[in-house]
Amino acid sequence: MIHITSTVKTLKDALKPVGAISDECRLNIAPEGLSVKVVDPANVAMIVLNLPKKVFHEGEYMVDETLQVGLDVATYLSLFEEADDNEGAEFSIEPFEEKGVQKHRLILKIAGIFEQTLTLMKPDEVRKEANVPPLTMRAQVVVSKEFLKRCLDMATKVGDYIRILALPYELHPDLPSTPLII
Repeated sequence: MIHITSTVKTLKDALKPVGAISDECRLNIAPEGLSVKVVDPANVAMIVLNLPKKVFHEGEYMVDETLQVGLDVATYLSLFEEADDNEGAEFSIEPFEEKGVQKHRLILKIAGIFEQTLTLMKPDEVRKEANVPPLTMRAQVVVSKEFLKRCLDMATKVGDYIRILALPYELHPDLPSTPLII
């Protein structure tokens, strides 16, 4: 059984970044959580998305099997266009057979007033999952989502790309010696 209950905002925002670089993805669903690895057609941008079960409230994430399905992200996101972000939404996947072929369908219900069924693609019909290169991060910076969004919004007003640089810093004597979290 695969059944996820949450808000429209959560279910939409989970895959919105993926839709920015690819129209389709391989969605990995497991009892531990959801994951997606996708790279754009030019092999320039990559998104590795992991949503562990713990990000959902108790009873919202009910998954007792592991499944990989192909998802048309653009169509999935279009289902949320008329819904309010705070409305309740249900996301479930169930198997069915068509002309002797085993398939899966996604059933999306929004606020008990809207229900849409979307036939999912086989994973091998979707571009192969991206291989994540071994990266060694030399710095760790923790900032709030709001701060980062504000910086990116301001940067888009003056250019097409940004460069993020982490420099060593000295602690100010009046500041605590623990890392600063913005």
